[in-house]
Amino acid sequence: MWVTDLKRQKQWPSNPENTAHRRDFYRLSDADSRDPVAFEKLFSRIEGAFAPLLKAMNERPRGPYRDEWESLFMYMAVQ
Repeated sequence: MWVTDLKRQKQWPSNPENTAHRRDFYRLSDADSRDPVAFEKLFSRIEGAFAPLLKAMNERPRGPYRDEWESLFMYMAVQ
């Protein structure tokens, strides 16, 4: 796999793990921010609530139960 940076006019070999993502994308850079990773923490809680549901539905294919819809919709909304 090759990466091309059009702005810098550079190209280099890479792999999928190190390509097509931005490090600290949701980090708050505002100097007044109390917690620069507040969004990352929020998203990790949402993903953490959704992960067991996704795993359960993958192991035994089924639709979500009534009490699982909130986690599903919250995850879909942040995606």
